[in-house]
Amino acid sequence: MAPVRESLETSFEVARQNTHDAALDFLQSEIGAGIVFADLALSTQNAETRRRNISNALIAYSAIIRFRERVVFTQAEASRFISGLAQLKDKLAKLGQFVDTKPRTIPTI
Repeated sequence: MAPVRESLETSFEVARQNTHDAALDFLQSEIGAGIVFADLALSTQNAETRRRNISNALIAYSAIIRFRERVVFTQAEASRFISGLAQLKDKLAKLGQFVDTKPRTIPTI
């Protein structure tokens, strides 16, 4: 019975790590997309393009906030996440979009 239990424990750990990695990749992708949309909004003179890109950047920000508490970060991951989120919030502020500025704790291991 022990080899089966060890195999299940190993499989569970691999699945847990894969889930963590996918969630982290999702958050980093949303930060990157939000920054790109904000940059596009900042660089255009076209009002409709600006409005659409601000909306897309806010959608990315909203997804980040909604899903961030599902990830337990390492210290290095938390540092990158906080830095990227701060960049996005700064760009949104330059666009007149003042999003949640209250610091929240980021779960870390």
